[in-house]
Amino acid sequence: MRYFVLLCALCLAFAGTALPAAPVNVFTENWESGGAGWIDGGAGAAIVSDTVAQKLGAGNHAVATPASPGSMIGFKTYDLSAETDANWSVSWDFYQASNDNTREFMGIGNYTSGYGDGLVQLIAFGAYNAGGVDVAYYNIRVTSGSVGWANSTIERIDAEWVSMKVEQIFNPGDSFATVNFYVNDILGASVQTTKVVGINGLRVGSGLSNDNTPAYWDNIVVTSKAIPEPGSMLALGAGLIGLIGVIRRRKA
Repeated sequence: MRYFVLLCALCLAFAGTALPAAPVNVFTENWESGGAGWIDGGAGAAIVSDTVAQKLGAGNHAVATPASPGSMIGFKTYDLSAETDANWSVSWDFYQASNDNTREFMGIGNYTSGYGDGLVQLIAFGAYNAGGVDVAYYNIRVTSGSVGWANSTIERIDAEWVSMKVEQIFNPGDSFATVNFYVNDILGASVQTTKVVGINGLRVGSGLSNDNTPAYWDNIVVTSKAIPEPGSMLALGAGLIGLIGVIRRRKA
């Protein structure tokens, strides 16, 4: 009987290990320490304080990407230290006074040689103004194995800080992942992609054809979440069975 109880307890522990691991923050940026590691794309993007933006709250900082029509300037990129798991999320705060004809978005990428070199996957969320999208709504992009540029169901919000988030959900064994896009915790779009990879780089801003007002970016958080592989779980289960055998032999 005692072996049965022990086996049940180990099985419960084993089942618990099969659950997805809790998300782990692998990168955060609030610009309060200078934004080390970010690379300027052209000129214009700058860390600003409340005395400049007047929208951040006393003592806070953000990055401002300027209105700069007709020239590819005014963005920053960042290469993560390692590629995330295929289950990941990126969240940030965004502000723009007027964004009915602008191109300001968060780019979330997987590149072989640093952001912009050797594209594997590029996901974007924000405001776009070409390719037939509706400029009244926030727009999404999943470049590889999915929809390209498309519309979300959430109207763009002017002159107010909004919380934005993109997450990718992948179950091992599936041939696709699901990418969800949120504004202020409201789901605005959900699409599938057959290009299932982690991410290793970020880009804030665009600058190209951005005809309106500067945009502000703050409080970026990247999480990575690992789900145990089936092979690892089988190995763990075999180990538990072996442990039961050892205990029984010692009791004999």
